[in-house]
Amino acid sequence: MQYNTNIIVSVDVIKALSDKNLNSSIYLMDDSVWGSYGKGGPDLVTLCVPGQTIKWTCYAVDLQTPLAISRIDFIPAFGYLPGGYQPATGTGLQLTNPDYFEWSGVVPYYLIPNQKYFYRLQLEMGEGKNSTMHISTAAIMIKA
Repeated sequence: MQYNTNIIVSVDVIKALSDKNLNSSIYLMDDSVWGSYGKGGPDLVTLCVPGQTIKWTCYAVDLQTPLAISRIDFIPAFGYLPGGYQPATGTGLQLTNPDYFEWSGVVPYYLIPNQKYFYRLQLEMGEGKNSTMHISTAAIMIKA
């Protein structure tokens, strides 16, 4: 039986915009049945299995400024992907909600167990030149 995992992305948008970064204003949590670590900050590592669906949903803490996930890209482990696999822009993740609040994707079968696969989570908040920010510190890890 495959369990879906939800990753909640909560952002204090006012703090992020005033600090011009997400480091101390983003809070990641998940409901992985296999566990995770780094909950409550930008360094969440979610344990998962191949074939499993992962869904990212974002929420703004202040509710005054709109928040949207604009991209999720996986960073190749060790700078490369296993032979025969093309680097994926957008990583096959699909926009689930047309308002960009939710994105989802399926964990590929070729990923190596116990290896962290970091992803770049890009968010858009409000308008202006500093309104798009990202983190690259969160990861998924295949359960052995």
